[in-house]
Amino acid sequence: MWSLTASEGESTTAHFFLGAGDEGLGTRGIGMRPEESDSELLEDEEDEVPPEPQIIVGICAMTKKSKSKPMTQILERLCRFDYLTVVILGEDVILNEPVENWPSCHCLISFHSK
Repeated sequence: MWSLTASEGESTTAHFFLGAGDEGLGTRGIGMRPEESDSELLEDEEDEVPPEPQIIVGICAMTKKSKSKPMTQILERLCRFDYLTVVILGEDVILNEPVENWPSCHCLISFHSK
């Protein structure tokens, strides 16, 4: 979702926020930390942070499509996010398994091939 807010004396700039768990990012943006001193950074490394919940993304496409150069580029970019796990359904699963037996995922991206 896009958010456009301005306080008195601030310029209006658009910021992109992902999900409900990103409140700590403030208005600096995704993946950016507020300014911290070196000692605070060392303390952060010592504290055990619980793992972020993983979002499982299933890719439903025939092998020819899932191995294509454009799809490979898309998948590489998706895999850069630590909170995303990408599962590619094989052709055998798509054609021979009932949907109930497919791997469980939060989001399914499906591509039609002729």
